[in-house]
Amino acid sequence: MSDLREIVSNEKRKVSVILSSQQLHEIENVSDAIIFLKKGDLVYEGEISKIGENRKENQFEIQGDFSKEELIQLINSAEIKTAGKTLDVKVPLEITSEEFLKLVLNENYKIHYFRDISSSTKKLF
Repeated sequence: MSDLREIVSNEKRKVSVILSSQQLHEIENVSDAIIFLKKGDLVYEGEISKIGENRKENQFEIQGDFSKEELIQLINSAEIKTAGKTLDVKVPLEITSEEFLKLVLNENYKIHYFRDISSSTKKLF
């Protein structure tokens, strides 16, 4: 992907690339702009950096040695859904990823996986 990015960034070669992928994290890291379709309908079109800029909440994915119920007790304003072993957590905008992680770690819970998807295309699903 980085090689592709280098090729299209070459000033001598004005090239655009249309890339279709389900590997969202990789696409976000190499793209300037995206078009996101869901069942043929346009969900988002624009710069990667603008995704989530008008959001009203933060959203995280997390796995660890805690239950959904324990996280709800820890952050009663959270909306939490289970997606396999991962919990999808929506919190008010004022709770940043750093503050969220501090709350979880202060309870001595172990975190196995964490991703802030507040400004990610993953939120568009």
